[in-house]
Amino acid sequence: DALPILPYVVTEFVPGEDLQHQLAAGSFDVALLPRILRTATEGLDAIWAERIVHRDIKPSNLMVRPDGRAVLLDLGVARCLDMTTLTVAGWLGTPGYMSPEQGLGKHDLTIKSDIYALGITAFEAIVGSHPFGRDQNLIVSATHAPAVPNGAPCSAGVAGLVSAMLHPSPLMRPLPTEILSALAGEVT
Repeated sequence: DALPILPYVVTEFVPGEDLQHQLAAGSFDVALLPRILRTATEGLDAIWAERIVHRDIKPSNLMVRPDGRAVLLDLGVARCLDMTTLTVAGWLGTPGYMSPEQGLGKHDLTIKSDIYALGITAFEAIVGSHPFGRDQNLIVSATHAPAVPNGAPCSAGVAGLVSAMLHPSPLMRPLPTEILSALAGEVT
């Protein structure tokens, strides 16, 4: 008698805490943000190379290792553009973190949608509050990117980058290579 074959998934144990936990506990060190942005962008670029859009970037889906590197979590609603479906149909993602185009239900999302959500996450980490109060209707109707307030605990370069990531038009948002280039002098 042969034992049945049971499929399973094995993932790496990632030490650290998710960004949401750090923000809620007040233990987040803003000085780590450039490293988190860099490594999260590298992760998004890697899955985009496989034509996958994450579609659910938010603080709870970024695990922050003790050294400040980020790991993308939960690809449960990710969409592979080369497959007909990877997840169920419908409005997928977390309201308040979806790009305007994702919030409108568009299906031709690109990495620029994930970059927008990473921008919201970064804004929240810098400022301590969500740029739109987590209101998806405000995100969809925005006509300009929210600016990181003057005096925020980050460099002017990071503040400008985050604002660029939050541009309402995906065409105006930076590409991963542009984000990595902008962060080159910021990461310690």
